[in-house]
Amino acid sequence: MISIYMNGENKTKQISDWSLYYDNKDQELKLTCHFPSGKKYTQPLTQCQVNPFEQIKGNLLIVKNKPKIDWIEKAESYGRKYTVVYYPNNSRPYVMLSENIQIVSETNLKNDDLGKFG
Repeated sequence: MISIYMNGENKTKQISDWSLYYDNKDQELKLTCHFPSGKKYTQPLTQCQVNPFEQIKGNLLIVKNKPKIDWIEKAESYGRKYTVVYYPNNSRPYVMLSENIQIVSETNLKNDDLGKFG
């Protein structure tokens, strides 16, 4: 089960949905709670808590339907819905839907070892 806290207050049962995004103007991650009434309330993620939260192990990012694999510095999962990805030499975090990506660890295999599997 996912729980959302804003300023220490549990909002989980009051909301119909939630979203996470990077605010370019304020240069920070923000969490928006969407209420059944149609109203929404946004706070900096630093003042919120999303459970479950997980530091994801791995340094390679695979995005669904994209042939390229990217190196990443780290990744964090929020509520199993969003993954925040940090790239090397880039302070800006990128928010992605967890269902569209996969984080994996690079292997220690060398190219000439791959022939042994054939």
